[in-house]
Amino acid sequence: MNIKPLLLKHMQPLLLFLMVILTRLIPHPPNFTMAISALVYSAWQDKRNNDCYENKQNNTYYIWVLLGLVMSDLVLALGASNCQLGGMPGYHVYLSYLIVVLISKSISTRSGGLLTTGIGQLLTTRSNQLLTVSICSAAFFIFSNLGVWCTSNMYESSAQGLMNCYLMAIPFAGLQLCGDLFYFQIIKSIFKPIMTKHAFKVWEIS
Repeated sequence: MNIKPLLLKHMQPLLLFLMVILTRLIPHPPNFTMAISALVYSAWQDKRNNDCYENKQNNTYYIWVLLGLVMSDLVLALGASNCQLGGMPGYHVYLSYLIVVLISKSISTRSGGLLTTGIGQLLTTRSNQLLTVSICSAAFFIFSNLGVWCTSNMYESSAQGLMNCYLMAIPFAGLQLCGDLFYFQIIKSIFKPIMTKHAFKVWEIS
C-alpha cells in the first residue's frame, strides 16, 4: 500500500494550520496576516479534492485553517488580557470567515478557482485567483465591520454610525488586502513544489 499520497493529504492542511498560527503570532502590521488567503486556498483545495476523490470526504482544509485562527486568537487573547478570554473576537468575525469559505467555493471550479461567468471568462487563471482573493478580502471587510457596528457601542445605531464604522476601518482594509495577496503568493510558492514533486492529484496552481 502506497501511503505517500495519504501522508501528503494530511501533511498539507497541517502545514497550513501551523503557518496560519505563526503568521498571526509573529509581529506584523494590523490585519496583515494569512487568514483570508489561507481560507481561500483551503476552500479551493477542498473543492478540488471533492472533484478528484469518489468518497467526497476530503473537506478538511478549511477546518484546519479555522482551527488555526481560533487557536491563535486564544493565544493572543490570553496573552493580552492576563489569561482572560475577554479579548477573543466576536462571533461575527468567525461568521465572516465562513462567508469567505462559501464565496471561495462558489466561484471556483476544477480548473483552479476560475470565475465562470461574465468578466471572469476574459481573465487568466492567475488573475482569477487574485481577483477571488480580493473579493473575499472585501467580503470579510464588509461583514466583519457590519458585525462591529451591530454588536459594539463604538458607533451610533444609525446609517451615519455604520458609515463611520467603515470609514474608520479603511486603513486596516488596505493592510488586510496587501497581506491577503502577499500570503496567497507565499502559499502558492510553498505548496506547488510539494504537489509537483510528489505528483499528488491536487488543485493545479498556475
